[in-house]
Amino acid sequence: MRSYEQVYNGIWVLLAIGICLESVRLGVWDSASGPVAGFIPFLAGVLIGFAGLFLFISSLLSGREGKNPRERFWPERAASVRIGLILAGLAAMAFLMPRLGFLITSILIMTFMLRILEPQKWIKVILISLGCCFLVYWLFSQVLQVNLPRGFLGI
Repeated sequence: MRSYEQVYNGIWVLLAIGICLESVRLGVWDSASGPVAGFIPFLAGVLIGFAGLFLFISSLLSGREGKNPRERFWPERAASVRIGLILAGLAAMAFLMPRLGFLITSILIMTFMLRILEPQKWIKVILISLGCCFLVYWLFSQVLQVNLPRGFLGI
């Protein structure tokens, strides 16, 4: 292989094959009732496989030798910090969700994320966070009848 990029794209193709095989094991289609448990994962595996295969072939055809080994993966420190903070926010969401519930956790974490991604005025961040989180909460709890985690306050 000429570059690490080709290896990564090959790994995506192998991952997609594994996803598709496991999806078929779960069952993809039932002639009587239509799609079953493995249908959506099978579609995801097919999409991942095609994307990986496309990137693999395009990297072979481009003939690039790869990036300069001295070139940094994250050229800007600010980007690295933002990515780290977003990962920390997601980890905090996973930790806080069972304790505080969906609504409170999502409002807190979304406010945190909006301030990190592109710092804006607090009033705008708070209004967007409240509006989006209440809309998602209403959609899932009322329309789709999904039981969302409730915190110690019962919401």
